[in-house]
Amino acid sequence: TDVVGTTFSTSGAGWLEVSPAMLLVTSRISTPGQSGGTYGQGFPALPGDVAASLSGPITTLRVGGLARGGFRSNLVLTEVWGENAGVRVTVLDSQGVSLGTTNVSLQPFGTTQLNDVVNQVGGPSTLSEGQVKVEVTSGEGRVVSVLSMVDSVSQDPTTLIVEPR
Repeated sequence: TDVVGTTFSTSGAGWLEVSPAMLLVTSRISTPGQSGGTYGQGFPALPGDVAASLSGPITTLRVGGLARGGFRSNLVLTEVWGENAGVRVTVLDSQGVSLGTTNVSLQPFGTTQLNDVVNQVGGPSTLSEGQVKVEVTSGEGRVVSVLSMVDSVSQDPTTLIVEPR
């Protein structure tokens, strides 16, 4: 159940690399609920060939479904190649008009989460439908990304993969 705690006798945040590459592993993080059960979120395996890089065939990742108001959108960026990467995050409205950008530096194998990414880039207080674009702008790193859409009332999350586009 807790591979990090039982197998590696540790805790905390990070990543787990599984070899050989033909295996796909999913994960779920969870917290016990006060009345039983758990609250959690699942994450799919993200193979390295969907990572964006400055010099590779994929330089931009993008996903729709971004929202703010009834939901908040948290963006997770992870460098998976062991190199530094500069990343530009752009929030767009449903028509593709830029609402703001921010730049993020990722260390080798580093992960950064931008909570309420619409607010982080200076976007509007409500956004019923939008997109987020992730571009590698410097370094030799490769970046994968997921967007967590969190219901503002129930705190129930949904995971969206930020895909090559």
